[in-house]
Amino acid sequence: MGEVDCRDGDVESGASTPDKVVPGSQGGGAAGDAAVDAGAGCAGLQDPLEQQQHRHHHHYWQHAIFEDREIPDSLRRGFQFHGIMQRGSGRKLPLVLSAVRGVDELRRTFHWLARRHRKAVGQPHECPAPPPPVRWLAGLDPRPNVRKLSWWVALAFTLGSVLFVISGAAGVVTAVGNPAEKPPGLASLTAALIGWPNLIAANLCFFPGGIMQLIETTHMDYGRQLRAWRKGGRMGPRPPRRLFQPIQSDLRTVSFWAVVIQITGMLGFNMATIFTVVSTAVALPTTIERWTIYFGFTYGGAAFTASALLFCHEATGSWWRGLLPSRLSDLRSISWQSAFWNLQGSIGFLIGGAGEYASNFSWTQLQWIYGYGNLAGAVWFLLSSLLLFVEQANPNHP
Repeated sequence: MGEVDCRDGDVESGASTPDKVVPGSQGGGAAGDAAVDAGAGCAGLQDPLEQQQHRHHHHYWQHAIFEDREIPDSLRRGFQFHGIMQRGSGRKLPLVLSAVRGVDELRRTFHWLARRHRKAVGQPHECPAPPPPVRWLAGLDPRPNVRKLSWWVALAFTLGSVLFVISGAAGVVTAVGNPAEKPPGLASLTAALIGWPNLIAANLCFFPGGIMQLIETTHMDYGRQLRAWRKGGRMGPRPPRRLFQPIQSDLRTVSFWAVVIQITGMLGFNMATIFTVVSTAVALPTTIERWTIYFGFTYGGAAFTASALLFCHEATGSWWRGLLPSRLSDLRSISWQSAFWNLQGSIGFLIGGAGEYASNFSWTQLQWIYGYGNLAGAVWFLLSSLLLFVEQANPNHP
């Protein structure tokens, strides 16, 4: 299979979609070249109004695997759907979808994962076997990646994670994390190494990264729509971009809800980090400090953990496979590794926030809690974020 080209979508359009590859093909450029373009069905609709009405008729997975062809019921009954609130032992579309397995009308097996679609990389059935060598550092080069929204998500989360590592390491040092003078002042080491890095990481790195992820989830079909519009001679209006107007396919995909829950956690971190900086300048009443700083960090960690569980489901189509590796292919999967370490970082942040919120631990005990929760959690977030670069640079690797 040839390289998955994500250049058709760009930062302006909000998302990108890999070139269509024949389901079941295991390498070989001819198969990929012979594949029908993902937008061919819509492009054949000459009436712009009819094309626009047809655009969102099917779920993302059906557009990706079957383009705009209708699926016979006899064929659909053999599919295995994975998601939240499954019905019919997985034979019916769940309320919120994360994965689909099956065989198409030409008897080619396919395996669609919501995460792979959102990140605009090849689906498992599109990746050659054995997988190609991993290009570990290629994702750090901005030149071939600058038009990929997912690359900017990786950059935002990586920069934020580096700042969280700095604040996490400083927080376990007594002179910085537990200064004798309170409030220590805006020019203190506490503010310089904990307050400001946390504020910048949460508000200027993680939160923009979360918004970009929301754009990813609401534009999972935008590349196909744009190609169809261009193939149709640019008839009718250009496919619209959406942010706060999710369609039915968004609402029925686990990716959307994982990102939304994560953004609510980011708002908790934003509040907590802002008031943390304020607390270095002025002494806050205990109640305000408890409900703005400690509760903010605790809620942020809880929301991140809930969203991370959904991201694990998004990457595997399973609750337990995302939590623990069940096969060697999991450990070799870049997507699985990124989702797994994101979960570990989220749990760490939850423990770090809850330790402060409990407010009855000694400083020595808090040092252990901060070391595991804030420092180790930040390191795991950094690892997960760096793997996002690797994922974008290796679209044909599971």
